[in-house]
Amino acid sequence: MNKSSFKLSPGWHIPAALVLTYLIGFMSVEMASESVPRLQMAGHSALAGYYATIVVVIWCSALLILLPRNGNVSRFGFVRTLGRLNLFVRYFVASGVAVCLFLIGELLENFTS
Repeated sequence: MNKSSFKLSPGWHIPAALVLTYLIGFMSVEMASESVPRLQMAGHSALAGYYATIVVVIWCSALLILLPRNGNVSRFGFVRTLGRLNLFVRYFVASGVAVCLFLIGELLENFTS
């Protein structure tokens, strides 16, 4: 039985990771752009600040999740473990982190209303 697997060449890993990071950042900016003006108009400037700040946090966390390559020799075990996962699996992990952070914002918004 021939098991075919797709391996991303080392030269394409960083460009692919940057494109996927851009996609996650674009998704988070799109979700935050709906909430920030509405919350500022309603007088909830702290929650609006949360949504504005969370976009930067999501972008940085996406970079940290997507950039480690397979076979890295980092001294941090967590980074080595991330590097063993497929890039597209890590993309879904980073997207899940982004969605969870926005759901926390929605819960905070519901508690303050």
